[in-house]
Amino acid sequence: MKEIKRLTRCEKGHFYDAGKYDVCPHCEHTREIPVTKLETEWTQQRSDPDSVHPMFAPEADKAPVIESRGTWEQSAAPSVFSSEPAHSSARQDDSLTVHIYQKTLGTEPVVGWLVCVEGVHCGQDFRIKSGRNFVGRSGAMDVCLSGDMGVSRDRHLIVTYDPKSTLFFAQPGESSSALSYLNDKPLLEATELKSGDKLTVGESDLLFVPFCGSIYTWKK
Repeated sequence: MKEIKRLTRCEKGHFYDAGKYDVCPHCEHTREIPVTKLETEWTQQRSDPDSVHPMFAPEADKAPVIESRGTWEQSAAPSVFSSEPAHSSARQDDSLTVHIYQKTLGTEPVVGWLVCVEGVHCGQDFRIKSGRNFVGRSGAMDVCLSGDMGVSRDRHLIVTYDPKSTLFFAQPGESSSALSYLNDKPLLEATELKSGDKLTVGESDLLFVPFCGSIYTWKK
């Protein structure tokens, strides 16, 4: 049995060896931190985000804790911690979005038409837009003559509107063998189009009807 040199009782009723301990070891381990001290440290913690409460501070023999601040604000995903509105990044793409909607809704200004007066598409009209317009059987073409098997699938003919000069031109497409005709004559190079000119591709005759030019011009 372990010998106790001097048994002493503390104020809280704990018995301990006074020859070995200067104060009650039981009271030392269960010592409470004054409420006023906790309140002071908590107030400091809330007012200073960089401060660390002593009870959470890393020990000296442990690796230092590296804080990463502002991670949510710098993230590409919207965050409830960020003061920047979640839709702010979309504002930078407003001009691009408007252009896409115009393209999708078909609101790009018309500058003229090609009206089929002979062939399987007789009676149909096809819009001409500013810039180059490709004629072919593919659905990706600006002027799609899908029912005329005599027309090349891609770029049989090209009709161009130049907004600077407000002039129209027709030129052969990229096919090495398919021919196009302007007023029943072979179209071998870029040629200016006049109102009422007839373009022939495959078995289809397309009558040219301008909208922009001397009568009207879209403003930029």
